[in-house]
Amino acid sequence: KMIAAMVPFAALSQAYCPIATISDGVCIGLGSFSQLPTIMLGSFFTTAVGLSLVASQGLGVVGVWACMNVFLSSRIAGHSILSKKLRKYLKLAFQKNAPTQEIVPVPVAA
Repeated sequence: KMIAAMVPFAALSQAYCPIATISDGVCIGLGSFSQLPTIMLGSFFTTAVGLSLVASQGLGVVGVWACMNVFLSSRIAGHSILSKKLRKYLKLAFQKNAPTQEIVPVPVAA
């Protein structure tokens, strides 16, 4: 019964975790990492509040999994709000008819 209650939260975390991690990595790659501590602190405090509710309500492991999703989704929300370069990069990457760079071969001396 407990496993059946955890499965939806575990499945959601499988979607949220890569998005949150890739968002962190893309921001670092773009040189836009000044907002990362703010995002992590906000996520930490949001999760801490959630975990205190889990403990007070006796929700157990299912509540902990729910809080893990809160942590991951708050990181994604933080990136959506604070990461201007990431938003610009994603808009450009998923734009229809995005300009592509022509690959020019570099001559190599034999």
